[in-house]
Amino acid sequence: MKSDFDLWLGAQIAETGPFTIFVVLVRIADDSASEDAAVRVAQTLYDDPNVAAVVGHLTSGASIAAAPVYGAGAHPVVMISPSASSPELGGVSSYVFRICPTDVSYGAALARFALKWRHRLPCDVRRLPERLRDWLGGRRKV
Repeated sequence: MKSDFDLWLGAQIAETGPFTIFVVLVRIADDSASEDAAVRVAQTLYDDPNVAAVVGHLTSGASIAAAPVYGAGAHPVVMISPSASSPELGGVSSYVFRICPTDVSYGAALARFALKWRHRLPCDVRRLPERLRDWLGGRRKV
């Protein structure tokens, strides 16, 4: 049984003719959401000449810690974090990107939701700011 990718690839070749196929090898590394481990993992990936890009790190703290490693030296490596949301990640490196919105965006959306639906929420909305102040303001160190 052919996979969806095989079917897509066959359709692409039929539509546009043969083309160069690049082999993509996936390596998995675990930074355990630790800033120190993230720097070690980033250095290992950066030092490997076969690594062209990195998807990860997952947490904001690990991403911020690893970002300078990827942007350093003669051959920067692009990093895309699928889930880091700290506003501090923006501007750390020209080679580091995030996919999801920042904590500030999430905070504003959560505040709008809480105000709109406050009569249906199981807690006192007036206490939300004191409990979530750091997260809503994007100042939480993750």
